[in-house]
Amino acid sequence: MTALPRMVSDTSLGEPEQDANSALTVLDKGLRSANVGEQCEAIVRYPRLFEKYPFPILINSSFLKLADVFRNGNNFMRVWVLRVCQQSERHLDKIISIDDFVRKIYGVIHCNDPIARALTLHVLGSVASIIPEREQVHHSIRNSLESHDTVEVLAAVYAASKFAAHSRTFAVSMCNKIAAMIKGLDTPAELKLRLIPVLQHMHYSTSTAAMVRELGGELLQSYPAKEFLLTSLDTLTKLAKEALVDIPHQVSLLLFSLEGESRVAVQKHIFWELKILAKEGAAHWTAASVAALVSKAHSFLSSSKKKRLLAAALEVLVVLSQSASTCHEQMHPESALMELCIQSSSALEPQIVSKAVKILTNINCHRYEAHLSQLPNEDALELALESFLMFLMSREDDKHIPQLKTSLKCMVQLCESCSGRCLFFVKLISEQIPKRKGESLYLLLETLVAMASFCPSVNGKPLLLEILPELIKCISKLPEDEKRGSIVPTLILQTCQGHTLTPEISSCLYKYSQKCQIWECFRLARSSMRFGQHMLSVPAIIRLINHVSSETSHFWLSCLKNISLAECALMNEQPLNGASMPEAKQTSLLQGLSFACNHYSKAIAAVKATGSPHQSLQFAADYLRVRTDTLLCFSQLVQSCISFHHPPPAIALNQAQLSNDEFLRHGRTTTQLRKCASELRAIANNYHRLAQSAFDADPKTLANIQILKNMCLMMSQSIECMVYPNYQDKDLIDFGEIKDCPEMHHLVSRCKSVMETTEDLRNDTTCKPITSRVKLELVE
Repeated sequence: MTALPRMVSDTSLGEPEQDANSALTVLDKGLRSANVGEQCEAIVRYPRLFEKYPFPILINSSFLKLADVFRNGNNFMRVWVLRVCQQSERHLDKIISIDDFVRKIYGVIHCNDPIARALTLHVLGSVASIIPEREQVHHSIRNSLESHDTVEVLAAVYAASKFAAHSRTFAVSMCNKIAAMIKGLDTPAELKLRLIPVLQHMHYSTSTAAMVRELGGELLQSYPAKEFLLTSLDTLTKLAKEALVDIPHQVSLLLFSLEGESRVAVQKHIFWELKILAKEGAAHWTAASVAALVSKAHSFLSSSKKKRLLAAALEVLVVLSQSASTCHEQMHPESALMELCIQSSSALEPQIVSKAVKILTNINCHRYEAHLSQLPNEDALELALESFLMFLMSREDDKHIPQLKTSLKCMVQLCESCSGRCLFFVKLISEQIPKRKGESLYLLLETLVAMASFCPSVNGKPLLLEILPELIKCISKLPEDEKRGSIVPTLILQTCQGHTLTPEISSCLYKYSQKCQIWECFRLARSSMRFGQHMLSVPAIIRLINHVSSETSHFWLSCLKNISLAECALMNEQPLNGASMPEAKQTSLLQGLSFACNHYSKAIAAVKATGSPHQSLQFAADYLRVRTDTLLCFSQLVQSCISFHHPPPAIALNQAQLSNDEFLRHGRTTTQLRKCASELRAIANNYHRLAQSAFDADPKTLANIQILKNMCLMMSQSIECMVYPNYQDKDLIDFGEIKDCPEMHHLVSRCKSVMETTEDLRNDTTCKPITSRVKLELVE
């Protein structure tokens, strides 16, 4: 009865859309048909109806009708009703009339047909989640376990497993019954194999769990056959996984079973069980258990025929090494685990070496994060990674790509924990770039991108500055139909973030943007905007505009183009394709701000045209609007600083004396600067409200908004401390560490530099509050 027919998929291709009532009426008509085929066709359509219209009233009515079909139909129709119940398990809680549904289904249990009774038990087991405490069903399952019909007994075992998973009462009451059947000499071996997995749900009380563990130990001794051994161990492992306090005992049992076991399949299964327990509760492993596992792995290391078992043992240790408790126990010079990994890293099997270096990486990263003392053999990891990478790079085929990914991930993980290692690994990887192509090349480049995001610069220079010539050669060799070629320009743009592109780099990137595939062109444009190289994104977006066919895509790309043009105006740059930008008017900062505001206004209009009732872009429009307000405020700030060159009116001194505010003697300059500070605080509040409205946005978007908000607050405080007497900071601004947003590194560093400059001005007692020096600092 376990091998039921597979449900026929109902795609309804070509059928007109119907509402819930019409669809239910059509299926109800099919159920009342005299043709068995039409009745079965109507039954198999119910799961799709539940997915499309998951309404409790509809689902309740449908299941009641299916229960009537199950009660009055033949066994063939009952099979399909059972399949509907199994496929619609997540909708069972929407059945309102549970008593009526169960009464109609349960009535079949009293018929004389054992097949019908077996199908009834299967259906009741499938809906056990909504009827876990029905005592009459419990009684029927107990009686069916004593049936002389094999089909009914197997169905009762299935139902018992389902009810035991949901009912504490049933599990406790059936524990002795199932244990007696397993111990019974008259129970067939096949039935015992099906009864043993039921015991995995006996974790509701310590007494039943202890009885199951005792029974499992007896089975392991009485039935050493492979099937019984694997089934018993699997059941005990699942039981321990639910009751975490039993994990140490189960680990000891598995390690004991591993001793003296010569069957490779059984040994691999035991390691798989140990891996499950390591994932669920590595902190519950005792030091003795870890040491026993390491010792067992050491015994495999000396035999060339047990490499697969060594790999399985190392896989368990990889999971254990992700636990802080396990890593902390290995922080001593005589660590057996580290000695095992160092010896394994010199093997010629990539699968073994990859797991060994992963364990060493986890231990070293824990040391960095916990700020522990240096390990005596710490350099062994770098040597192992270097030799392993050289070994993989010496292979011409891509057979060991998974192991290459593991080694590169270890390098990235180490660089994230200790940025001082970045330079070593960058040199190591850059030496392999000219020699590789295909999948391995792109994995190396992706690794460099990840490292540069954690450590963008070393000693004030970009981390990947030395390999820029090699990257330029690499991008010139990319074919036009390369689907992953945009990662090379991304790496170049990430390296040049915050710097002006040289003519050679600009020409190379521009040529690639005009020859690559359209999707790669879009990715290049996106990377250019992310890393502030808008002079390159403009020609890429213009090319994309000429290849789109819908108005929505056209307006969206037009919005991106205007954003890039605005940022080009702020940076006093000219797009590479010579787009229409006033050349003679880009020498003034005010004019650049004016052009940027105009382009941002066009971008807002374009993004509004892109939106639709089904896909609102209100957040994008609000973001651009706040950005425009920020630039307008900066423009007013620049004008206020320029007004300092004009002498204040004669009445300004009298006003300063009357109001007891010496800053008013500077006249209109002080008033305008204070107004700018107030507007910047208002803009910071707008960024805060924008972040609240987009609370479910991705972390990078929220981080960007938070940084821009802090930037406005910082500018406001920088102005206020210069134009207000005895000013005290109202807000504590902390930009924090930006690890996952490499495109924000330059902005954060510039903001921190401004904060330091402001602090220097405040501490400089020789400098007057409002002078030309302060004006220059504010403009910068």
